[in-house]
Amino acid sequence: MAARLRAVAGLKLWPNAPLGPFTTMGVGGPAALLAAAATPEAVAAALACLSDAGSPWAFLGAGSNMLVGDKGFAGIVLKLSDELQYVQVVDEDAAAPAAAGAAAATAPADSPQGGDTVILEVGAATPLPKLSALVADWG
Repeated sequence: MAARLRAVAGLKLWPNAPLGPFTTMGVGGPAALLAAAATPEAVAAALACLSDAGSPWAFLGAGSNMLVGDKGFAGIVLKLSDELQYVQVVDEDAAAPAAAGAAAATAPADSPQGGDTVILEVGAATPLPKLSALVADWG
């Protein structure tokens, strides 16, 4: 399984990776293999490999609703990497692209005004509070 996952572009692998740093509680043993996907294509390819193999696996989000035992997880853990944290304005006439990590006070000077219709592309790993703060600052 690891060999198939290694062949996936945009997927980084770490064997025996501790899961504690990826949880809110900060505790937990290692995963047999941690896979971090940097692109939507890498996520799709990794999921295809995992579903074909029948090996135990889990998906790790922000870690706020996950508690990992000290013995860890004897399977593969898939998570989204930071490259999938972004907010981009699709309608370029409405506003300039803004990074999801930007504080609400530092929204672009030409950000949309209240009442503007704006279409955003938001990366799957973008924290909802950061997106909400950015949009709220726009009005």
